[in-house]
Amino acid sequence: MSAVEGKWKIIRETEKALFLEREDGIQRWFPKSVVSGPDSNGRMEVADWFLGKEPLPPLETSDLELPAPERGEWRQGAISYSQVSTFRACPRAYYFGRIKRVPSAMRQNQFLGSAVHEALELIYDCDFGTAVPEDYLAALLRRRWNIGKAEFERGRRQLGRWDESKFSPALDQARWGVAQATGDFSVESITGRAPPGREKMMFSGDSRIGGIIDVLFTDPELVAVDYKTGKAPEGGLGDDQQLQGLIYSHLVREEYDRLPDRVEFWYLGDTKVTFIPDEAKVAEVAELMHEASDTIDELREMDEGHWEARPSETACKWCDAKPWCSPYQDSISDQIEEGRGNLVRGEVLESLQPEGKRPGSVTIQTGDGELKLKGWGRPGGLLGELLPGQEVQCIDTWISRSEYSGELEGLVSDPYAIIVDGYIKAEK
Repeated sequence: MSAVEGKWKIIRETEKALFLEREDGIQRWFPKSVVSGPDSNGRMEVADWFLGKEPLPPLETSDLELPAPERGEWRQGAISYSQVSTFRACPRAYYFGRIKRVPSAMRQNQFLGSAVHEALELIYDCDFGTAVPEDYLAALLRRRWNIGKAEFERGRRQLGRWDESKFSPALDQARWGVAQATGDFSVESITGRAPPGREKMMFSGDSRIGGIIDVLFTDPELVAVDYKTGKAPEGGLGDDQQLQGLIYSHLVREEYDRLPDRVEFWYLGDTKVTFIPDEAKVAEVAELMHEASDTIDELREMDEGHWEARPSETACKWCDAKPWCSPYQDSISDQIEEGRGNLVRGEVLESLQPEGKRPGSVTIQTGDGELKLKGWGRPGGLLGELLPGQEVQCIDTWISRSEYSGELEGLVSDPYAIIVDGYIKAEK
């Protein structure tokens, strides 16, 4: 179950249901089986599956005065952990993302992470004279959530749809993060134990390495914290997280003249994973960062062919550049299998434009027979425009069996994944 926004009170009660009213006047029937509360403070929890089917409208929070984020200036030429991680995995992916700047795929989870991070940064700057901390936290999260939603819906390259039911779990994650930092969720703890460094931008002495550390505790121990909105990895930290821990340790040492006692990865709502930096490995990673920066500078003015492509299942899984990357496309088998990541090639037989609740679709002739591909929103519209006889390939197609026919069919979620006669259809 997840906590829901606002204060609630019971208006009417039957044997099996509650009719509740929220502080902003929203009223709703809830089966008793899905509700816990409301308690004496008006707090209530509702089963996640129920909220997924019937999401609640946003709580109106315009009466709360919220602090605004303050951002420093990123130093020109500084390279970050994420940039080095991308470059090490595949220089061609770095080229497409940082040099050519192809359109980035927009996923709700990216905006969800930003909203949780901002709420955790600013909750300590709130004036709790007019509301309790939970209301401020929800208001901060909602503000950034709505900004992200608007940006997502305006985007050229949306993947999937915006799911309002994810708000409550995100609020739970933010609440967990505050409680871990302060010990509980009281006004006294939040105001008295506020971490001194939040969203702290740090650079090496030569300004060539940079990073933004989510939280930096300095007393009694020097501890760097990075928030993660996913689940903790099984089997401990992977190579990427260890690289991040070493880079953050280098940045802390540059500013405080010593390594942090530890770097903690807070998988919000789940657990903490601790990384203890090693002096020799920190020095080794600092050297690696400088070498990567030098190599990138040498390649910066060169064309695509000079940036090595390293297609692999791990490097390519979440890469946004696949529609532009011919080495990736050449490395993928035409064998169609259930699941994500299929590259489907064939000749268009017929297409249908989306209409009402019907998605756009296209039927193509592949080497294994006829296959129907469908898509919602912009991908569906692009599929519906395809003409018989055109050669098409669709990247990252999700293959599953139809509930009605039992036949395999594909779902295309990325408008830039549709390549027709050698060109990306969304770019024309």
